[in-house]
Amino acid sequence: MDQALEANRALWAKLLALALLAAVLCNGAGFYLKRTGVIDQEAYRAYWANHCIGYDDKPWLVDEPQCRANVTPAQVANASAERGLAPDYFSYVYQVSRAERPLKLVKDALGLILIWLSAWTIAKDGGSLSRRLAQAWPLTLLSAYCVVAFVASITINGPVIAAAGLRPFMFLPIALLGRWLVPYLGTFAAGLAALLCIEGLLMPFELVRGIHLFLEWSPISLASRTAGTLVQPNSMGVFAAAAMAFCYSFLPSRQRLPLLVAVVFALVLLSGSATGLICLLSGLLILLRRRTNVDGNALATGLFVLTMAALVLALPQLLGRQDLFESLWSDTGRFGTLKAALLDHPLAQVVLGRGLGVNTNLALNLLGSGGQNALGAATPIDALPTDSTLGGLVIQVGILGALLFYASLLWAGMRDPVARPFYAVVALGSLTINVTELFPVNLLLGIAWAHSVWQIRPAQPAVTHV
Repeated sequence: MDQALEANRALWAKLLALALLAAVLCNGAGFYLKRTGVIDQEAYRAYWANHCIGYDDKPWLVDEPQCRANVTPAQVANASAERGLAPDYFSYVYQVSRAERPLKLVKDALGLILIWLSAWTIAKDGGSLSRRLAQAWPLTLLSAYCVVAFVASITINGPVIAAAGLRPFMFLPIALLGRWLVPYLGTFAAGLAALLCIEGLLMPFELVRGIHLFLEWSPISLASRTAGTLVQPNSMGVFAAAAMAFCYSFLPSRQRLPLLVAVVFALVLLSGSATGLICLLSGLLILLRRRTNVDGNALATGLFVLTMAALVLALPQLLGRQDLFESLWSDTGRFGTLKAALLDHPLAQVVLGRGLGVNTNLALNLLGSGGQNALGAATPIDALPTDSTLGGLVIQVGILGALLFYASLLWAGMRDPVARPFYAVVALGSLTINVTELFPVNLLLGIAWAHSVWQIRPAQPAVTHV
């Protein structure tokens, strides 16, 4: 590669890393600004008027700082008379206005640009693409399978749902075509570290000004389960842990890694994400095991197992979420949804799936805003969110597609020890969140897979260890 072309690609990588940072901030900017009352102030004050009525044995909380700042006792009394038994006075923060839609599309534009640049550089440089595709057979099979599922979904569910299903899988062409990205993964990791620090700076304002989306009451009246611009607390927790692992794998220098770990710990704990905390601690224990000598590996593994078992049992107390395990085992929880996907449908749908796009976030949003007519499906689609990657994949591409996805993760982890901590965290997080739809984790997965496909050894400067 000549120097001019190398300089151009280095510039592209820097711009794309900045675009990744901007896309995450833009994607959740509306949610964050509404939750903190920067915009939609009338709805924000109406929320506090309802919230300050109180619940159960805690009526009339007008002494809370937010209540005194935003409403008067008379407004609270008026809200109490009008509210009714089942208020829905905070859903406005999740509604996407027309002005917010372009901000949501930034992440899609970033993915398309990455795919286009990767395809263009492959075409320009030439090389043995077919040989690489054969070597990366799990990814190639998964990509081909998703194409077949897309075509089938058009026939079964209509073009809208099928197109909605392509969106989460943009990481696959990035992985297979992203040869040019491999030397610049350190640039993306640096941008990711900056993004984590920005999210950390956003948290105090959200704690003080954020509305209480989970109806919590705390002695110091701070909003619990912060989400920053990731919209959902669990998304923030898993993203922070996965980003930390990505930075460890690909940052050119680890001198500032302890500071970054502290920021990530704060993000995960404030998000109240049990999955994020397990992923983060698991990742750190994996790294600790890596740094021990061979004789200490058995001890490190034993400590890892005992620590994780104790952590799981203590999670409800650690996070202040006494109903934590209900989100796993209830009929509408993660395993309940997976059980329904496996047992409540014909065998062919269980094995092969119901078509790409079924019950994706985009399809559910269209269903919520426009009803079944907005989807254009031949048969009604159940509005059932999939809060795990396994459940989402079984619904869309069946057990066969799910096996191909996890085979791809295993293949990459075995082939690429540099990215192995990141893959381990993604695999853990996938049990309670759909990482194929979690931006930017899905994009990072595509970039890391590109590293595994195109180069075993990292094309980075020598790493400076802590």
